Amino acid sequence: MVNDAFALLNQSPIIKKHVDNQTYLENKVKKVYEKLNTSLGVTKLSDDEINSQNFLELLDKLKNKFNDSNTQRCEKIQILTLLPESWGLSRVCEVMGCTIYMASIAKSLRDKKGILSTPNAKLVIINSIYLHFRSTSIE
Repeated sequence: MVNDAFALLNQSPIIKKHVDNQTYLENKVKKVYEKLNTSLGVTKLSDDEINSQNFLELLDKLKNKFNDSNTQRCEKIQILTLLPESWGLSRVCEVMGCTIYMASIAKSLRDKKGILSTPNAKLVIINSIYLHFRSTSIE
């Protein structure tokens, strides 16, 4: 039935394998919303609505990057430093699906070093790099 309504608006139908994909459905609804507004002659979105949509789009991209299996822990913490300062630890954990510990590290880093800061490298890693280069000295 929904796909019949989409056809009337010259929109592609909902693909069954994407029914559980929240981002896909939100984008589909957004396209239909825009098409209806255009068809009905509704005025453009206000700046606040556009800013809200832009924020949600950016947040969605940050969540996707955060949850990507190839994203390293230090990158995840960097992403968390970008979230609004007004959000408490529980809100960060709820939205991003991270631990309280990771959220608190990101908050502390943001407070001390600003956004996009990374945690300090472990001393063990630094020592192993130092010893490696020391043992392979150039002659």
